[in-house]
Amino acid sequence: MKKVLLILFICTSAGCTFAQTTEYTVQLSSGLFSYGGKSAASATGVSVSDVLSEPHHVQDVFGKQNALSYGLHAQMQTITKNSFIMGVRLGFDRLSSKADVTSTASIVGNRPAHGKVVASNSVVQLNPYLGYRLHTGNIHIDLTAGLNGGYILSSQYHAIVEEQHNKIDQKGPNHRINTKFDLGPVAGVSVGYKKVALSAGYFHGLINYQRDLIGADREIYSRYLRFGISYRIF
Repeated sequence: MKKVLLILFICTSAGCTFAQTTEYTVQLSSGLFSYGGKSAASATGVSVSDVLSEPHHVQDVFGKQNALSYGLHAQMQTITKNSFIMGVRLGFDRLSSKADVTSTASIVGNRPAHGKVVASNSVVQLNPYLGYRLHTGNIHIDLTAGLNGGYILSSQYHAIVEEQHNKIDQKGPNHRINTKFDLGPVAGVSVGYKKVALSAGYFHGLINYQRDLIGADREIYSRYLRFGISYRIF
C-alpha cells in the first residue's frame, strides 16, 4: 500500500512542472460513515456483567447504520492547460458508525432493551487523485477519482442502553479492529465559484477490519459518503 501511495504522490508532484495552474485549498467536511461486509450489524446486544468492577460487553460494535462524521483537509492540485487535474489531499477525519441495541443478556436471561452503540475512529487520510475540470461560465466542475489511504490513530465506542429500570452508559477503546490501515478507491465531484467550492465524494474500503482474526472468519469494511466546503487560499 505504501508503494502505491508513494508512486501516485510522485506522479502528482511531477505533474506540477507542466501545470498551468496550481491551487491550494482547505476543506471542512462532514458525512455518513458505516461498515459493510457480511459481519457488519444493524442491531446488536449487550452482555451485562454481574461484577461491578468489570465492564459490560457489547456484542458487535461494527454498525451498518450511518453516523455523522467530520474532517479537516488540506489539498493541492494542478490543472493543466488541457483541463486535466492532478492532486493530493491530506487531512484528519473522525469517522463514526452506529448500531441499535435491542437486548441485554445476563445470568438471569435475555431482556428487551433499546439504545445504540457508536464506534468512532480517528484517522489520518492521504488521497492522491486524477481528474478533469469542466467550465460553465464562472462555475467550474471537477470530476476526480483516486486512491485513499488511511492510518487509524485510535478507535473507541460509546454504548447508551436502557432496559427495564437500568441504564448503561459505557465508553471504552475498541480493541476489535485488527488493522491500523485502510485503503480503497474514492471518487468525487466538486462545484466551485471563484474561491469557494462544494464537494461530494464516496470512499469504498477494501481492507478487512478483522482480517487475520484467530478463530473467526469475519468481514468488516468501511464505507464513507462525504460532503465538504472548501476555500482556495492560493
